[in-house]
Amino acid sequence: MKRSKRLDVVLRLYQRREDQAAELVARARAELESHEAQLQQLQDYQADYERGAQTPDQGGVTMAQWKRLQDYIEQLDGIIRQQTRQVGLAQVELERVQVLWQNAHLERRSMESAIERISRLEQVEAARKEQKLLDEMIQQQQRRKLN
Repeated sequence: MKRSKRLDVVLRLYQRREDQAAELVARARAELESHEAQLQQLQDYQADYERGAQTPDQGGVTMAQWKRLQDYIEQLDGIIRQQTRQVGLAQVELERVQVLWQNAHLERRSMESAIERISRLEQVEAARKEQKLLDEMIQQQQRRKLN
């Protein structure tokens, strides 16, 4: 079996590794988008509450109600900070798996290039052997004619 054909097994392994890394990228991207959507929902929710949290004695809000709204908005601030950290962690993870995919992609491409080079060399060698056989056949025919 030719060396280039034997290397196809290795190429399939590299392809599988690249495909797995691509799946990780897709999952990490979906996770990031989910965290970003949750963050946006929390920020929108907080903005709605802040619009409703008028100062006391305006719009019929008592001091106690206003204080509870302010406390709730502060809790939302904490949740939003936590969600912002989750978004940051998800971004870092996405960047990490993108690097894995890029490395796997480059390795696969390098293997493909190596196999192509080896295949071209094998073709050149096969052509040389064929030419050598033809030359030998011609020489034998010429010797037979002389004898």
